[in-house]
Amino acid sequence: MCKECKNVIKRLAGATLGLTLCLGLLSACGSKTTQQMEEKKEAGITAMQSADYKTAVESFDAALQLSGAKVDANVVDICFYKAAAEYAQGNLKEAIAVYDSIVDYDETDYRPCFLRGSVYLNEGEKEKAIKDYEEAVKRAGSNYELYILISQNLKASGMEDEGDNFLDEALALEGKSGEDYLGKGRIYLEQGDYKQAIEYLQTAVEKKTSDAKVYLAETYEASGDSDSASKLLAEYVKEEKPSAEALALLGNMEIKAGNYDKALEYYQEGIKKEDDTAMQDLLKGEIVALEYTGDFSSAKEKMTEYLAKYPTDQAALREQTFLQTR
Repeated sequence: MCKECKNVIKRLAGATLGLTLCLGLLSACGSKTTQQMEEKKEAGITAMQSADYKTAVESFDAALQLSGAKVDANVVDICFYKAAAEYAQGNLKEAIAVYDSIVDYDETDYRPCFLRGSVYLNEGEKEKAIKDYEEAVKRAGSNYELYILISQNLKASGMEDEGDNFLDEALALEGKSGEDYLGKGRIYLEQGDYKQAIEYLQTAVEKKTSDAKVYLAETYEASGDSDSASKLLAEYVKEEKPSAEALALLGNMEIKAGNYDKALEYYQEGIKKEDDTAMQDLLKGEIVALEYTGDFSSAKEKMTEYLAKYPTDQAALREQTFLQTR
């Protein structure tokens, strides 16, 4: 092995792993097989499921050492896992270093900005969190879902005004497409303004926007009009193929209605679609449904997997403590 590669590997194993190192500086020795890399990645995920985060980090580092010069989504995914494992074991500096690398590597990816901002928020670094959240929405464009998630995070941390500011910013976005009406309808629903939400969501339905009927049904339910909600949902399921996002909402509504087996069915059907935009809600919903059905063993296993992907979810961290006693 050449001296340069030895130095790179040494740096890869350290706390300040850089994504550029992961992607391009091992080519002089040639890359290992994709299978070996995947095995190390899976070993890291398995370690995380057992809350053995130190071993997880070591496995992810080993996987990254095998990446060679190939740039692909899997390498970035491993870096996300490593950041989660570092943060889960309390290594804030190391987790931030990995997120820094991903942020710098791809200036179009909003996810590392959002996740790093959430880490800062959980650590009380509010100004840094806001800065990262602002960068995330800048990169994401008209991503109403992201605005809602950021607002929810901020409000959960006692930053009500800042959370409202992000919702107001979303409402100020220009656009008259069905997706714009859907997004703004969801914002009004989040704010509890059901009249405005219904108006916007009805327009989204008229524009034949995917899943608009589901959100409109949710708004009807929230406003106390259960009959309209049930009628609209029945129509939706009959006429359309539910998206992952819609299946998450359907699962949530079944949970509220006490139909836990049906809710679990919706969540698991949505997870199979492998849609990142709805995956967090689907995975969290699946855990809730498993708990309600009494399958605490599966819920505990799924919670560990969930926290590996979303380590900054404080509510989930508290729920994990509960599940450890079951």
